[in-house]
Amino acid sequence: MGRAVNIAILPSAQDCVGLVALNAKLLEAGDDEIRLALFPGPGKGLPHLSLSMGTLEQSDFIAAIDKVAAIAHDLKPIRLKSKGIETRGNAAGGSTTSLGFEPDAGLSEIHERIMATFADLLGRDPGRGDLIQPDDGDAERTLEFIRSFTANSAHANFDPHVTLGHGGPLDDAGPETVTFDRMGIYVLGPGCTCRKEILGVDLRR
Repeated sequence: MGRAVNIAILPSAQDCVGLVALNAKLLEAGDDEIRLALFPGPGKGLPHLSLSMGTLEQSDFIAAIDKVAAIAHDLKPIRLKSKGIETRGNAAGGSTTSLGFEPDAGLSEIHERIMATFADLLGRDPGRGDLIQPDDGDAERTLEFIRSFTANSAHANFDPHVTLGHGGPLDDAGPETVTFDRMGIYVLGPGCTCRKEILGVDLRR
């Protein structure tokens, strides 16, 4: 038994309020697979920036928690400069809107450290049963994204962003900067939404 998880950093509460508001504008168009909120719950996920994804076996939860906690212990809140809001086509033939960030050497170093640390823990091919609430959206598209994360979204292809939702474009430039002050492990639902927190470490301590 395992779970599809995301090792991610989360925006500050203040920045989350603005990002949830941008998501609400996209929801007005009708596609609610990605519904962001300040607290996770049924049908709702947390705004986040993904560092790694994969399937974590239940027997490895404690080891994973210890590893993320050790990495987070060395970190402070990370302030990233925004590239603005971007809308791109997605695999379903629609569009997905995100807030992208300028390259940051410190963030890239954290990403590489997470990828190396979890190379042997996140390897199993995910299935529907590894997702939370798989019927809330396109589970198969979500599973394919998780399977291909290392090949398509990591290392040289690492493209830091916060997904705001499906649809767009938005008539909004978004914030100029976002501060990320929490790191953790989150169980994924459809749309790669962070539906449940396994571990969350406050970087402001």
